[in-house]
Amino acid sequence: MLKNFINEIKSYETKAISSREWTYLLTSVLGAVFLAIFLSSIGHLTFEPGRGSFYLRGQADLKPFFDYLPWVMAFFIPAMSMRLWAEERKSGSIEFLLTLPVTTTQAVWGKFWAAWKFMGFALVLTFPMVLTLFFLGSPDIPSIITGYLGAWLLAGQMLAMGLFASSLSKNQVTSFILGSALLTLFMLFDSPVLIDLIDDWLPAYILALIENLGLLRHFGHWIQGVVRVGSLLPMLLSIVFWNWATTVVIDKFKTR
Repeated sequence: MLKNFINEIKSYETKAISSREWTYLLTSVLGAVFLAIFLSSIGHLTFEPGRGSFYLRGQADLKPFFDYLPWVMAFFIPAMSMRLWAEERKSGSIEFLLTLPVTTTQAVWGKFWAAWKFMGFALVLTFPMVLTLFFLGSPDIPSIITGYLGAWLLAGQMLAMGLFASSLSKNQVTSFILGSALLTLFMLFDSPVLIDLIDDWLPAYILALIENLGLLRHFGHWIQGVVRVGSLLPMLLSIVFWNWATTVVIDKFKTR
């Protein structure tokens, strides 16, 4: 079963759908606007002259960048992913897509691979920040590499959740709101404030589960330069789960 799943998400059909979406994201005005606003936003927050900013810390690291990045992505990723299924449903092109000789799994993963690759491209474009570190001091290269890998994995989780939200509605604005709310909720799951609020009326094992589902919990290990299976596996499983959930939603639409 696992072998069939792997073959399906690596199939020619999946790659064809991914290539179509990747070309659109890379050449469309929407993609260009997304990149411009994303890069300017994260650049401003990283270098702005406020508390904890890059220059005021006096250290050659990317902590301000990685601290702000999840929250910036929590806004921009739903904005990017909201059209990937909502637009297909609204225009009716989803019906044509699902009549092609492709499975729902191939269609879902094709769109996901394209969006994930595009987010990887957006992260690569922040590389001038790394060059700034080398100009100012001697940064810890391994922690920078693991931080970027963790950011890409986190983007994958957020995209899978954003695509799930996009599959729930024909309206892109609704999909954006659902996606943003879902991401914000899961980012707060390991927040000490939230845990303190629910600590008195939930069993310890439920609290532990909620904390482990938090998007920021495992990302925190990567930006500290710690690579371990306990951080990698939950992030990959999260991607698989939310893409599976999207497949279920699209399959239900297909059988209507």
